[in-house]
Amino acid sequence: MPPADVLNRALAALQNGRLDDAERGFSEFLRSEPKHFGALNLHSVTLLQLGEFAEAEKQLRQAIAVDDRSDQTFYNHGIALKSLKRPIEAVEAFTRAIELNPAVAETWNNRGTAFNDLKQYRAAVADFDRAIALSPGYAGAFFNKGNSLRLAGDQHAALAAFHRAVQIQPGFGEAWQEIAFLLGSNGDHTGALAACERAIAANPELRFARALRFLSSANLCDWTRYVADTEDVLANLETDKPDVRMPSVYLTLPASAEQQQRAATSFFEGFIDSGS
Repeated sequence: MPPADVLNRALAALQNGRLDDAERGFSEFLRSEPKHFGALNLHSVTLLQLGEFAEAEKQLRQAIAVDDRSDQTFYNHGIALKSLKRPIEAVEAFTRAIELNPAVAETWNNRGTAFNDLKQYRAAVADFDRAIALSPGYAGAFFNKGNSLRLAGDQHAALAAFHRAVQIQPGFGEAWQEIAFLLGSNGDHTGALAACERAIAANPELRFARALRFLSSANLCDWTRYVADTEDVLANLETDKPDVRMPSVYLTLPASAEQQQRAATSFFEGFIDSGS
């Protein structure tokens, strides 16, 4: 098959969501034309969607070596590096993308998340603010800003950012979960319970919201769902990646010593991964 036909078939596969076919097609084409800038970029996009971040990062470095004038290539390189837990390099890639094109809100937002990984929370907030200035309806940027503010210890401003996110996107379950967490931490258990319900309605897979619902109900002496919520919270520990931010909750449950240890271990691992 002529190389041009291989490339066109790979592109069609990518556009139709057939990622494995697209990956094979771009790989085949690049064996004959290894410095084709467009194919290198399309291959990297395919690899990113497949979760093959190391290979995507390699392809993007090759694309940049061919042509270093594309902000989208540097943006994708930043995404790959961030996914590989290389935040310093990710910041550098996003910065280069911004230098080439400072008008893309998503680039500012993603550089902010890389700054957040580095615990540079104020720098992160500044980037989220730039993203919001470019795109005032960017709910994700408000959510990320809220996370950075929370980690920086500014709970009041964090709560305002999360509220803005759900004003823009009422079904933003993760933002409702953070609102519930902050309200509960400040003693507003009624508000926290209501926010938990909104979070779970939007995304039933939010395990931490379910734990918060149990805790909020207990603080309000509402035991109507005690058995179901207890089973649900304990079931969280049996998942591949349990969401545990408050391991002390498990001390109030009929949890075994092994389950309590699992909760403590998951909390510690999440604490490290979040940059807390």
